[in-house]
Amino acid sequence: MLEKSYIRSAALSGFVDIIPTADAFEKLMVTAKLASNAPTDLDHFISNRAIGMMLEKAALDFQRPTLGMDWAHCVSEHLPNLGPVALMIHHHETVGQWLKFLAMYWKLHTNGYRLDVIEASASKQVIIRLTSSSAIATSRQYCEHKLKLIYRAIRLAAAPETISADWVAFDHPAPKDHSRHERYFGETIRFGQAYLGLAFKDTLLKMRIKRDPLLSQEWMRSNIQSRLSPSHAYDYSIKVNVEKAICFLMGAGRTDAPFIANCLGLSAKALQRRLAEEGVCYSGILEDVRSTMARRLLSDSQASIGAVANYLGYSTTAPFSTAFRRWNNMSPVEFRKTHDPKVLKFPTSDRLTFRG
Repeated sequence: MLEKSYIRSAALSGFVDIIPTADAFEKLMVTAKLASNAPTDLDHFISNRAIGMMLEKAALDFQRPTLGMDWAHCVSEHLPNLGPVALMIHHHETVGQWLKFLAMYWKLHTNGYRLDVIEASASKQVIIRLTSSSAIATSRQYCEHKLKLIYRAIRLAAAPETISADWVAFDHPAPKDHSRHERYFGETIRFGQAYLGLAFKDTLLKMRIKRDPLLSQEWMRSNIQSRLSPSHAYDYSIKVNVEKAICFLMGAGRTDAPFIANCLGLSAKALQRRLAEEGVCYSGILEDVRSTMARRLLSDSQASIGAVANYLGYSTTAPFSTAFRRWNNMSPVEFRKTHDPKVLKFPTSDRLTFRG
């Protein structure tokens, strides 16, 4: 069966750091049939199921029954696994506004899990619910990892206020030892539910975000640095920085020049002037990034043409198809027919469940 459930490859950020040796990490990547450059190629789409397979195997091999949560607990403060989600905290007025952004972006980040923000007026709660696609296998480690990441992001948005979830729901049975779950989430944990979820008091929605432009710029620099190849590691040209910033923000709906300039600590005019000094313009860089990413996503992933269009910032397929034909002298459909995606195959009976 063709593997069609994907997630942005930034989801692998930090995974190598929790594996004991480089050799063990490479073996896990081979077992999961993931490309060796997947952990550093952060703006592509990779298989959700492959990540689940790798996590389950690693948890068994290294006898770490809470490996998924441990990984989420250890990643950098700016949560690169979630793409631009953490950085965008500093560009919204309230936590409720940012949560709406999170739900919007999540649709482009992955098609494996739907994220809904639900206002439950009867209980005066806001519920963040993750529902898995029936097309992917269930991995306890992967589910716990994603929920812990989202929990961290919400607490980050509410800072400096310290908030706790009213309850946390997991869609798998309770493990024999769930003390680590209580350490990470508190004691109000519900196992064996129909979905993954976090519930907070609805006052969370109106909490004002303490925005920090300097921290936002610092996080942008970190994300740009992580996207530089060894040959560009010390390339401080504004062109390269803008290219990587656009890649990072793709799918967030904010690849406009003024916003990119703000994230780089520049005014829009200063950005325009510095690009002109290097003989390039912003619109040309954006066009080149979109063109390159479009070809890669269509040739190396199973994302639909509509999903690729939305991810690259097109509201519908029609303008994307027009642009793609201008870039490549063929339509996205014609291009995909001549470039077979590198897809993964798994037995339909695979079910990835770790029993701790």
